[in-house]
Amino acid sequence: MTTGTAQFLTLEEAANLWNTDYTIKRLLPHRGVVLLYGEPACGKSFSMLSAAIHISEGWPLGNHRVKQKPVYYLALEGSGGLGKRVRAFKAWAQKEGKPQLQGTFYFWTHGFALHAWDECRSFCDCILTAGHSGAVVVVDTLSQSTLGLDENSSDMALAIGNATQIAETIGGLVVLVHHVGKDSARGPRGHSSLVGNVDCAIQAVRSGDGCKWTVKKSKDDAEGHGIDFKLPIFEVGIDPDGEIMTSCVAEPCRAEKQRSKSDAVAEVLKPGSAADKCFSTFLLALHEAKTDGVHIDDWRKIYYAKSTADSQNTKRNSFSRARNELVNMGVLVVENDVYALTAEFRRKLQAEHAERHG
Repeated sequence: MTTGTAQFLTLEEAANLWNTDYTIKRLLPHRGVVLLYGEPACGKSFSMLSAAIHISEGWPLGNHRVKQKPVYYLALEGSGGLGKRVRAFKAWAQKEGKPQLQGTFYFWTHGFALHAWDECRSFCDCILTAGHSGAVVVVDTLSQSTLGLDENSSDMALAIGNATQIAETIGGLVVLVHHVGKDSARGPRGHSSLVGNVDCAIQAVRSGDGCKWTVKKSKDDAEGHGIDFKLPIFEVGIDPDGEIMTSCVAEPCRAEKQRSKSDAVAEVLKPGSAADKCFSTFLLALHEAKTDGVHIDDWRKIYYAKSTADSQNTKRNSFSRARNELVNMGVLVVENDVYALTAEFRRKLQAEHAERHG
């Protein structure tokens, strides 16, 4: 039965409307608006960038199937470190034996007003003119794209409405990266209608020394699906002062059980290894600091004093590599250049001490 150009569907016809498409299976839908939210420094931007590159290349994300699509990434926050992040990802991909990056991927690092439809429409025209219907658009972050709006008012409905309109116009997906409020248990920052107006909401949290995604809301799939990311550190170049530059990469984890972490750590900390010598100097610095954390400058002084290397450059490079290895293996955690034992490794040391001393 029809009315004008529209058509009513019977129950039988509606039952045959299957929506089996996806962008990342069980995580990101084929179309619509997704909200990825989490606390600062939880790894949400690193993990979103990794997922976006996987989408542009069509690579599986861990155990999740991926449909290859063009990606437009609006890096509106922290774009100064973008070059290091891309270099680090390329280094990780090379280490993993991945083919050279060839997917369709574009960054936008200028301002963008999600609440201004004229600007959104021009953006859509650009995507469609390039022949990229069905693309994935990442807005990182939502707050930077809505400057001047009151996040706690219904003003945000305008921005989310425009995001929905972008998705419909390009026939694709819009992912909004957002922060949580003061009480992280209450979900994303802003008006309570935010989650209700998106098709999918994913929470990103710091998990040990990595990042974990969990689907908290999905209109077309089950909630509770997720994926874990490790955050290894890679060297990406030398700065003008001759210091090694590094950056994290969000490495998607597979569900299959790998070699136990304790075995891997034991291998890294073999007596006499570079990481073991570096860790010994960390413990000395920790003892001198009489706190739970050590600033890199204080640790570096002790490491250089103990090192037998014949040049400052060699000491600098070996310290950087060993330090990063200790972080990557979950022995240490770093924040604002202050290094501390991870909770898991601290418990391990305490257990070993108790066993030795009865």
